[in-house]
Amino acid sequence: MFTKARDFIVNHRILHFLVSGCLSAAAGMATIYILTSLLHVWYLFSTTASFLVTFLVGYILQKHWTFQDPERNDRQAIYVLIFSLINLGLNALLMYVAVDLFGIHYLVSQVIVYGILAIETFLGYKLFIFKKSTYI
Repeated sequence: MFTKARDFIVNHRILHFLVSGCLSAAAGMATIYILTSLLHVWYLFSTTASFLVTFLVGYILQKHWTFQDPERNDRQAIYVLIFSLINLGLNALLMYVAVDLFGIHYLVSQVIVYGILAIETFLGYKLFIFKKSTYI
């Protein structure tokens, strides 16, 4: 019985993570589309702005809904900032590789990159940032 309850909790968290991720990705995709296609901003600049929007929406949803962590924790905020800056660099690098080296359309590339970063982000948040034990 414990295994079933644990599995439900884990699956429920993953479902919340996926919904939160889809909402933040939608906000990011709208941002990159508006900036690149409508305002003709270079896709790597648009990617950066898009990533910041995605981060803000995603962090709020992940912290308060997915991981239900209402505590104010300055150290946690610093870890999220560092983690996000690393992801920003990975996002730009993967976008450059996909668009400039492989010739994939920037919107398709962003969807692929979001998928890769979603897995890495879930694991990072679950194992390091929103875990209930003390921080390193």
